[in-house]
Amino acid sequence: MRKYGNRCGLNAHSSANSCGFIFQPDVFASLRYLTAVFSLAPPPLPTLPALRQAALLLLGRREYSAKELADKLAERFSISPKADEILAVISTFQAEKYQSDERFTEMLVRSRRLRGHGPLRIEQELRTRGIDADLVAAHVERGDKSWSELARTIKQKRFGGAVPTSMKDKARIARFLQGRGFLSEHIAKALR
Repeated sequence: MRKYGNRCGLNAHSSANSCGFIFQPDVFASLRYLTAVFSLAPPPLPTLPALRQAALLLLGRREYSAKELADKLAERFSISPKADEILAVISTFQAEKYQSDERFTEMLVRSRRLRGHGPLRIEQELRTRGIDADLVAAHVERGDKSWSELARTIKQKRFGGAVPTSMKDKARIARFLQGRGFLSEHIAKALR
């Protein structure tokens, strides 16, 4: 027990808590929470300016494909990605050149090549992000000789410059390069 009282100036025999404040819980807080969570009224539809502003904020950070942008807006405003409002905003942004699937594809292919990914893995990622197959084929050329050089560079970086002699080492390197998305012809050239 303190000799001269607690830090709020009250002695230890006081009926109040340490600072003299008697706590009374907010009885209506739980009621407000429950009515907000279980409200039966549907949320109001977002306005076009609100959707446009949200899309601009998203595109200001990085490039998005049209499908990704629709999914992000739908998640933020709790509506369907196929809603007319979202499709109208995306088509307007495409006309104004704020959003471009071609620009997004170029950016993604360039960044994934720098990470050391092969053409199969890049194609798969572009398909999952909603890019058209023609656009994917135009930007990811499987027959390009630079893929073999990239596979060789990745192999040298990971396993060294020596040519593997045992089948076990060749299989291990081949599995690694397949996981990176390289074709068998690129892997064969990298193993030489």
